[in-house]
Amino acid sequence: MLEIKFKPGEKERLWQQPKRTPPRKSQKRRKKPGPKTSSRKTKVQFHETAIGHFLFVYAPIEYHLLMEYRNAIKVIDRGRNIDYRVIETIALNSTNTAFKSARFRRALVSFRRFGMKPLRPTGWTLKDAIYYARNSYHIHEAVKKCTE
Repeated sequence: MLEIKFKPGEKERLWQQPKRTPPRKSQKRRKKPGPKTSSRKTKVQFHETAIGHFLFVYAPIEYHLLMEYRNAIKVIDRGRNIDYRVIETIALNSTNTAFKSARFRRALVSFRRFGMKPLRPTGWTLKDAIYYARNSYHIHEAVKKCTE
């Protein structure tokens, strides 16, 4: 049998666990944390989502149609909200050109992902609603006639 000759202390060193060298501390650039939004935690009203705001401003007839649908849903099942498929169906069957825009598609995708808990609510105020109502009075009159 072949015998291996070790230097003094070498055999003990082989049986020991190898020492780990501490990793070098490199200068890593850390990303600055962005603004913290607490709105993801709470539900907002439909008109505060991007799609609700878009429909209110650019497609008021379809918006009022959705609000009537939502009121009918609330009577049957209180916890349900408007599904994105309903908005898609209305958009596909409407002749309104606003539904062909990229802004509508982005808003619909974000509504699909986040639902009634958007990353950033629109901050829609009464002042904004008055502004749009004043500047699109004829549209709202047409909506009233259609819904009566």
